[in-house]
Amino acid sequence: MAEKKTSSRNLAQEIVRGKLDEETITEAVEALIQILLYAEKNQWGYCPKCRGKVEVPGIDARTRIEALRELQSLGWGKPKPDEDDRKAGFVLNRIIVEPSGV
Repeated sequence: MAEKKTSSRNLAQEIVRGKLDEETITEAVEALIQILLYAEKNQWGYCPKCRGKVEVPGIDARTRIEALRELQSLGWGKPKPDEDDRKAGFVLNRIIVEPSGV
């Protein structure tokens, strides 16, 4: 009988799962929580006194959102759409306006 060939993605998942133990996963989740709460990056702003360009710390929203997505997929999986959402579509109304004199 022919052996079932494992896809490279499944093989990678098996390797990663074999290398991670509960402590490592806990540390990774805690690191994601820290990123979610405190991720910052330097941004450019203007000094109110001299109107010169200065670097100021600011919230890194993109990194925080990515951390939130990872935590969500680790904890509860990706959200499934509601039954109503899957059947709902959208209606596109298009109005063509011709220029006058044509």
